Amino acid sequence: ADDGTVCRVEAPDRVTLQIPGLLAGTYRITTFNTEAGIVEARFNAVNAQGPLRFEVPVVRDLAVAIRPAAQADGSLRVNG
Repeated sequence: ADDGTVCRVEAPDRVTLQIPGLLAGTYRITTFNTEAGIVEARFNAVNAQGPLRFEVPVVRDLAVAIRPAAQADGSLRVNG
């Protein structure tokens, strides 16, 4: 925008994220709108082998939390 701010968009872009190093399993994904300070979405993604892949809509800023779906404490298990 002319005032130096990021232009707002009507429709979000779809972005595919790839997270390497996670064990096979189901992960709980939570996305946050950092500008509004709210949770945008919660969904599960399955990692059979290789990087965990999932798609999220992005309008401006977005934060993503990833945890094993069956794990309540929120810690993350990483290979290696």
